[in-house]
Amino acid sequence: MKIGIISDAHGNPSGLLACLNFFKSKQINKIYFLGDAVGYMPDWKGVFELLDKFNVICIRGNHDQMALEIELPKKNTIYNITQELKVENYNSLKKVEKWPTSRSIKMQNNNIMFVHGSPWNQLNGYIYPNTDMEKFMKVDEDVVFMGHTHRPFIKNLGNKLIVNTGSCGLPRDIGSLVSCSTYNTETNECKIHRIPQDIENIISIYGSQLHHSVINCLRRNDNNYYGELIDK
Repeated sequence: MKIGIISDAHGNPSGLLACLNFFKSKQINKIYFLGDAVGYMPDWKGVFELLDKFNVICIRGNHDQMALEIELPKKNTIYNITQELKVENYNSLKKVEKWPTSRSIKMQNNNIMFVHGSPWNQLNGYIYPNTDMEKFMKVDEDVVFMGHTHRPFIKNLGNKLIVNTGSCGLPRDIGSLVSCSTYNTETNECKIHRIPQDIENIISIYGSQLHHSVINCLRRNDNNYYGELIDK
C-alpha cells in the first residue's frame, strides 16, 4: 500500500491542493494529515473542504487546539485565530474536536505512528533535523511520521524510520516549496517531495490579513532544500 502524509496547511488551500493532486497522480491509497489546518493564513474553509473532498484521515495540531480554546490576544495578529474565523468555521471545528492527537496503525510488518509534534509531546513537541533521535529508540512504533516544525527530514535509526513531513502550507526553509511525503508500506521506502507554489499570488490574495513574519516566511529562499523537487 502507498500512503501520503501532509501536515501544517495553516489556512493555505493552494499549497494543500498541490500536494493532494500530486498524491492523486501517484495513485496513493490513503492520505494522512498531521494537523494544523488553521492559523497564520485565513482560508480555513478552503482547507477543510479539501480535507473532506479527498477523504483525508486527520489528527489534531496545536493550532487546531488553539482554535478550539480561548483566543490569544497577545499573539493573535501572528496566528490569525480570530473569533470571526471560528464562527465562520464552526461546523468544521466541531469535527476537529473529534480528531485524535495521534494515530497508531499496523501495515504489513510495521507499526506506524502519526503525530503532530512528537510521540511524548503530541501537540507541541519540536523535532528538527538536528534533534538527537536516540529517544525514539524507546518508542514502540517502527515508523513515526510528524509535522509541526515545518522542516522536513527522513532519519533511519536502527530498524526505526523517523520522518518529519514538513509543511504543505507554510514551509520554513523555502517558502515557495511546499512539502509532503509518500510511504510504501511493502518496501518501507519513504520520500519527501517539494512542490512549487506561487507565493506572490498567495500574498496578493491575503495581503493585509497576513502578519509580516508570515510574509517573510513565504518569501524565504535558499539554494538548499530537503526532498525531491516536483516540476508542476
